[in-house]
Amino acid sequence: MKQLPYRFEKYISADFPVYMSNPIDKKNLISGHYHRDAEINQVLSGSVQFRVGTAVHLLHAGDIIFFGPYVMHEAKSETEDASIRGFIFDTSILGEIVDLTSAPDSFYLLDTNHPQYEEANMLFEVMHTTYSECSPTFRLRIKAYLMLFSSILQENGFLMSDNDTRNVKRTAPVISYIKENYAHELSIKELASIMNVCNDTLIRVFKSENGQTPFSYIMNLRICEALKLLSEGKHSISEIASRTGFSSSSYFIKIFKEKLGSSPSKYQKEHFGF
Repeated sequence: MKQLPYRFEKYISADFPVYMSNPIDKKNLISGHYHRDAEINQVLSGSVQFRVGTAVHLLHAGDIIFFGPYVMHEAKSETEDASIRGFIFDTSILGEIVDLTSAPDSFYLLDTNHPQYEEANMLFEVMHTTYSECSPTFRLRIKAYLMLFSSILQENGFLMSDNDTRNVKRTAPVISYIKENYAHELSIKELASIMNVCNDTLIRVFKSENGQTPFSYIMNLRICEALKLLSEGKHSISEIASRTGFSSSSYFIKIFKEKLGSSPSKYQKEHFGF
């Protein structure tokens, strides 16, 4: 894979896996990639287009976006003055109190109109200051700030505590099943049986809770997983199609074009340099 604008593996301390980034490329601020770490990015100036899996979001100065672990993402400048900064961290430093791997969604956006934006912005600012100063207590302080930032995510339904069942979706077991079995053939009848409801009820409830039909969710998940394999540059198109649950290479290419506007091979060359 081609060299990224920054290296998130380069931690300030080997025993404390956090990293502050300031991408330097004026167009491709963040090349398409994913990693096991969680990541927070903020637009410092101008406008930036973030792609998260198959979805595209336009962020402006001040906006903050959080990515969970193993989420494919990239960022491109939309204006000449666009710049961003990021904070990448291994979720293990938060211990068992915060589980960022079980989040129902892949990202969370805190724009400047979000009711808790000022708090999130303050935490992000002090994290960067603390990281830069590297005081004797910087590990403890950064861990505390990340805990507080995670509490904002939890308060807004992005994360759940062990004893909080208020925001549990009825379709949560279905989503878990899809994530575990997306590489296999899945039917609506099979998914409906998990909730013990009829096909029509599953589709209605799933769309109400997740903003898309089960079929769309499955296709988006498969494409997101395909993007990860494309970014590695060592798998053929037919192999990727097979490993992500598509019945044929031609069907995979068809869906990929519908979602991302180009063929897998063309996208791989333009975004991942292969």
